[in-house]
Amino acid sequence: MSMLADFIMLGQQNVGSFALASSKTMIFAMALGSIMNSICGVINQYAIPRLWELNDLPRELMPYMVHGDIESPPLEEVASYVSALASSGILNSGTALERKLLEIGNLPVPENQDF
Repeated sequence: MSMLADFIMLGQQNVGSFALASSKTMIFAMALGSIMNSICGVINQYAIPRLWELNDLPRELMPYMVHGDIESPPLEEVASYVSALASSGILNSGTALERKLLEIGNLPVPENQDF
């Protein structure tokens, strides 16, 4: 509970709702994202530049660390959004929007389309 992880206890009692669980997990994801941003910031500011300097590598080739998505949106919400987009014909356009929608749903992206 001190780590904002009290959503794990939901369902152990006879109280609580889906809305409560959803908001608690969203708050946990935001807190976790904040911690991950701090970690990436320190590594990008101190560790990577020092390592790059020790190896005498060109600074223009220096990478940086980023974290991925913490929580994916509920597929029920995405499904209604995607069906609205599909009925309007957007999903057959081969755009970056289509790629992102396929990534949100963890669906394969067609290899023959250039986005």
